[in-house]
Amino acid sequence: MRALFDAHCHLDPENGDVAVSSTKICKTEPVAVCGRLLCAVEPDEFPRVEAAASEWPRTWLAFGVHPWYSATAVAAGGWRETVETALHRHPGAWVGEIGLDGLKLDRSPMDDQETVFRAHLRLAKDFNRPVNLHCVKAWEPLVAALDSRYLADGARPFIMHSFAGPYQFVEALAERGAYFTVGQLAARQDSRKGRERAALFPEDRLLLESDSFLVPGSDDVHELSHALNWLADVRGTNAESLAAILCDNAARLFPS
Repeated sequence: MRALFDAHCHLDPENGDVAVSSTKICKTEPVAVCGRLLCAVEPDEFPRVEAAASEWPRTWLAFGVHPWYSATAVAAGGWRETVETALHRHPGAWVGEIGLDGLKLDRSPMDDQETVFRAHLRLAKDFNRPVNLHCVKAWEPLVAALDSRYLADGARPFIMHSFAGPYQFVEALAERGAYFTVGQLAARQDSRKGRERAALFPEDRLLLESDSFLVPGSDDVHELSHALNWLADVRGTNAESLAAILCDNAARLFPS
């Protein structure tokens, strides 16, 4: 049985406008999910995420304000203190899902996104916590913020969630300590660019993600298995060998 780590998933929201992906639990897949990084996206979600984590063994939490919600957080105020308090409560928690999104400027202006993102990076550095990053069409300001706020003392580990940026940023981010997740977006689109990009990721920095919105205690085995098989095909290897590599990579970031 393959043991896979889900390096980016969410809690199924009770309400709100987050797009809920269809969670497929496939009992026949020869896959065991050995852990997950459960990412919050806004402060109101933090208590539910914390409570849900108790129903999942080997669940790491990530607390942050998603770039889509940056303007709302800035207007409301108090978000930074809420993130900081959550990090104090959970010494093993990550900071995330955070980042920049150049396609959502009508929802969150870039000034608000950068303000919130840079503050998160300062918290992550002060607390010595890794970060889980979202980025769409904002690669240069993202790298600039990382260099000035999070990586000023040198490379350190962080996750690039579902990386779909320009090829030249793969090496630049890897040099800074990035791990790259591959999941349902790339596997189901199965585009030429997606395949070329996934082939560039360093073998020792590969991770799988479902990016699914899950009911507490469940896992999206179907999406993880599909992504594994797709990635093995892209990289010209077999799924069993690749699963072992991915397990080792996850163990470095999420030790028992």
